[in-house]
Amino acid sequence: MERVLRPISPVPVFPAELQQERAKHRIESYDVARSVAVIGMVVVNYASIFHPTGVHGWNWLVETADFLAGRAASLFIMLAGIGIGPMAQGAFRDNDHAKMSLVRYSLLKRSFFLLVAGFCLMQFWGSDILHFYALYLVLASWLLFCRPSTLMSMIGINFLVFSIFFYLMQGEVELPIQGASWMVDAIDEYFLGGLYAVLPWGTFMLIGFLVVRSGLIHDRLGLTKAFFWALAAFLGIVVFRAVLGHWQASTLDADQFTFVDLLYMEEGFPITPLFFLSSTATSIMVITTVILLEKVGILQNLFSLLKDMGRFTLTIYIAHILLGQGVRHVLKSFFFSTDSLLVFQMSVFVCLIVTVCFAKYWARHFRYGPLEWLMRYLTCTI
Repeated sequence: MERVLRPISPVPVFPAELQQERAKHRIESYDVARSVAVIGMVVVNYASIFHPTGVHGWNWLVETADFLAGRAASLFIMLAGIGIGPMAQGAFRDNDHAKMSLVRYSLLKRSFFLLVAGFCLMQFWGSDILHFYALYLVLASWLLFCRPSTLMSMIGINFLVFSIFFYLMQGEVELPIQGASWMVDAIDEYFLGGLYAVLPWGTFMLIGFLVVRSGLIHDRLGLTKAFFWALAAFLGIVVFRAVLGHWQASTLDADQFTFVDLLYMEEGFPITPLFFLSSTATSIMVITTVILLEKVGILQNLFSLLKDMGRFTLTIYIAHILLGQGVRHVLKSFFFSTDSLLVFQMSVFVCLIVTVCFAKYWARHFRYGPLEWLMRYLTCTI
């Protein structure tokens, strides 16, 4: 009886069903991670809306809001890059320029949609991220098909340029010639000095592209390595600041901005170089932890509760801002205090409960959220 020799592939080939199952688990893991980012943004934004005062001593929710300020946004932006990355995988692998053009066109249309939505939301909320997010998508359409080495170079250049600019401006991220013209003001607002300016914050999306392109999160070993490298980086930054603060305590209070100040500062708004590194580490830790827990089957009930929130992030983001501002307006109309700790805590918990219930109900009947459906209807080309 003749033996049939089968060619041996250097790369394991999995059945289509298994590949689809793995892709499904990764997408659900991203949804859970996005829901974590949304919860963080609810806490941070409601702390900004209600301005809780009169806090005596330590309060866990206020401290959590302070810690998550900027970190929730960086996680959200990095996950956006990870979510967009697979759109380019097939076209990049096959070198299909027609498909690349379609992907770029789709991203640019989504960018315009989010820009309009962001400007509308700014009428109620001055700290909107959507109109900045629209510019990130423009950046994405340009760099989405770059090789990993090019992405790494762009990330390094962005970080270096922003750090030098931050130091030269002595910790200020606004141009000294602000107000000279509308063009200068626009460049300053959207690329350098704005709340979520493109130069520092858009780099998180490039990191998301790099994570997908490098294949770092496609196997358990890579996930574990990424988690421990990120944990080591985060703890290293904590120790570094503690040692530097103890060693140079007198220098930090000086009137002149020094290089030591640049190394020591860790703030999200305006974002500092050290905070950029720290929030990158925490974002990777959250993403890898969620995917690893999903793979080993831990906390499945909790993940099942959260994954639907991650599918409707655009709707939830806009709705929670309108809800918070509406509650604040109603309380002010009846002469109630809006800056009490109780109002802040109750608003956060009620918003999260309503969000979870809405997401579970909507997911049973519809595939996309209301605004997600509208954006896809108006912009989808692939």
